[in-house]
Amino acid sequence: MKRFLSVILAAIMLMSTLIISTGAKGTLIHSDYFDEGDLLWRMDAYNKWEAAYNYTCILRDKRLFGELLSAWNISTPRNLLDTSIPNYAEQLKEIILSREGEYFCKPVDGACGRGIVKIVNKDNKCIIENKEYTKENAIDVILNKLSAMNYIVQPVIKQHETISNIYTGSLNTMRLVTVSNTRSLSTHTHSTHTHTHTHIEPISAVLRIGCNGNIVDNYDKGGVSVGIDLQSGSLVKYGMFKYGRGTKTEVHPNSSVKFDGIQLPYFAEAVEQAVKIHSILREIPVIGWDIAFTEEGPIFIEGNDNMDIALCQQADGGLKAKIEKLTNI
Repeated sequence: MKRFLSVILAAIMLMSTLIISTGAKGTLIHSDYFDEGDLLWRMDAYNKWEAAYNYTCILRDKRLFGELLSAWNISTPRNLLDTSIPNYAEQLKEIILSREGEYFCKPVDGACGRGIVKIVNKDNKCIIENKEYTKENAIDVILNKLSAMNYIVQPVIKQHETISNIYTGSLNTMRLVTVSNTRSLSTHTHSTHTHTHTHIEPISAVLRIGCNGNIVDNYDKGGVSVGIDLQSGSLVKYGMFKYGRGTKTEVHPNSSVKFDGIQLPYFAEAVEQAVKIHSILREIPVIGWDIAFTEEGPIFIEGNDNMDIALCQQADGGLKAKIEKLTNI
């Protein structure tokens, strides 16, 4: 009897590592997938204790990220206002009273779309989170909303028509995952010094798309994520919702646009630029880039070392083996 129970227990343990389910690519074996908590723990430990320099502060501060990318000639949203400066209230007043347009107020260290405030400023009125105010009253409302933490204010980006046709209510961005391949280093010796080069490799990409009136495309806010073929830059057949919010779909739930085969504009340029930036920040093993597409080219919204890996894995397949093969985390 004991032997029988031990065999059953062993079988259960084996099955627990091979649990299968259905995803965008059909049957998924869970042992191929990174547990989000495990990956974040490994990444944090590596960045703190093993990396020669901890560059994660650059990614986690949207203000600093934007300033550096601008200096590197990479397109990124312009920061119109920073609430950490002493006279930001006067600058906000000038924007509301003198400039018409649409703006996003973002927490400097925010994540998952939390804390974002959208402002639509036109026709002598100001709309804040779908509520209408006079411009004078709007200033106090906005200042109150921005008082809890440091914010930056950026103009809303007009996205490429191809992307907007899928869903117009949010800025729909690509999450591109690149890995710093620390297991394949190349060294070049010059007369006076030696350079060690790390190869940066893209391993996954998905398009995040908003749904149902949401102004953000985040997976956590009910958005849908669609895998992108890394070779062609086109969308795959199925879009995936976060667990508990739905399953999979071939079309956008609001526009009914079919995902399969849609070619992303400037995809190759976006990948090339991501590799360029990651090569500078090469001490960070894995970065998830959020990239928008405009009529003029890609624009980098942010980079994430503490990303939700489930977003890519559900839409694009397990990434555990790829990451472990290329890095030391």
